[in-house]
Amino acid sequence: MAPMVDPTSSKIVPLIAGPRMLTIRRKKMKKHKRRKRFDRDYFKYQKYHRQKKLKAEKVFRVRMNEMMKTLESFDPMEHVQDTIKRAQRQWSTDLTPSGKKKYPHWSELMALEELYDVPKDDYIDKRAGLPSEEDAQKIAHLRKQYELKYSRNAVKVEGGSDDS
Repeated sequence: MAPMVDPTSSKIVPLIAGPRMLTIRRKKMKKHKRRKRFDRDYFKYQKYHRQKKLKAEKVFRVRMNEMMKTLESFDPMEHVQDTIKRAQRQWSTDLTPSGKKKYPHWSELMALEELYDVPKDDYIDKRAGLPSEEDAQKIAHLRKQYELKYSRNAVKVEGGSDDS
């Protein structure tokens, strides 16, 4: 006869996968509850989807009826007359093409002198910062030289001068 061994005195083997097992169990339980709820409320869900489809159908029918009314009330002669009238319309500067009132730009209402509180007799150079004609030619020549020297697409001419 084998000796009796107390089960509590044996070594306790640690459960390494404990947290993961709990996660799996929780997911299984959620899935079970979801299935149970779906089985319980199946006809309620069917009713909801049926009503949703009916509502969409009603909205669609209303929109189609409105389109049909506009199609039935369409008068081709009136459309042609309206198009001709719009084509003959004279544009005025105080209206935008859509027919709305056009408001003036601030520069039409006040001068630069007023805007910057500069006396009227002082001259404002509107070409400040722009090169003169001589400088523009020099800049163009320098730009051309730069492109010839550093551009990948430039064709190098051997034996010729850089002067163009």
